[in-house]
Amino acid sequence: MEVLHLTPIERGELQIYLRKRIRRRAWRSARIVLLLDEGTSCREVKENLGAAPSTVSRWKQRYEKDGMLGLATIHPGQPAEKLTLQWRARVLERTDKRRPTSPRFGPSVRWRR
Repeated sequence: MEVLHLTPIERGELQIYLRKRIRRRAWRSARIVLLLDEGTSCREVKENLGAAPSTVSRWKQRYEKDGMLGLATIHPGQPAEKLTLQWRARVLERTDKRRPTSPRFGPSVRWRR
């Protein structure tokens, strides 16, 4: 796998990205790109980060194609649920009618309104 050649600005952006991101996957993708820029082999990246060669290759390709935007993780996940009026009414109804029972204090815990 050939070495990436980052400009000082690109390298600085990646280092800032590393400091800001707390998610492991985002950190790992930026770290892979930085290691490849330093001339680290795919095998050494695998040993350092535990990343499969296909993962290293994928992040390198994404960065070469789209730059920093290529490092954004892409997973479809589930669409965010919207709090509809019906759903809100249902939640409020349940919280008004049921008093919580606390294993620590028993059913006598009072709710403040």
